[in-house]
Amino acid sequence: MAPSDRGGRRSRVWVAAVSVLLLVFVAGAAAGWTGARRTCRPMRGGPPAGRPAPAWLCGRRGGDPMARLNLSPAERARVESVVKRRQADIRAFWEGPGRQLGAIMDSMHADVRAAIDPAHRPAFDSLPRPGQRGGRRPGADR
Repeated sequence: MAPSDRGGRRSRVWVAAVSVLLLVFVAGAAAGWTGARRTCRPMRGGPPAGRPAPAWLCGRRGGDPMARLNLSPAERARVESVVKRRQADIRAFWEGPGRQLGAIMDSMHADVRAAIDPAHRPAFDSLPRPGQRGGRRPGADR
């Protein structure tokens, strides 16, 4: 066997190994993402009795927080009415003074990131950003 054949075989084996690892990673990420979305999405009428969404997987988004209160249908309707009435106020806040608050929080986040050791930045980047609760701040993408 010629030495040049060995080098070509090694590179093919290396490419194949990396490809397999990449495919396993993508498959795992897709399965995790799909499982989390199915498990954590709010359910009509709340989660089944004795089976709340796991907090370790879903965080604060896991299920409907009002489901834990066991509200009557009349109470639930009143609460939903209050929430709907306040949505316009919340939207106005995020489009007005909330934008300034968002800019301050983003600036603070950048300053803290710059102040820490580069070795700690990946762990810091994995933390939720200030002002975020399970999603992007309303109006942040505008």
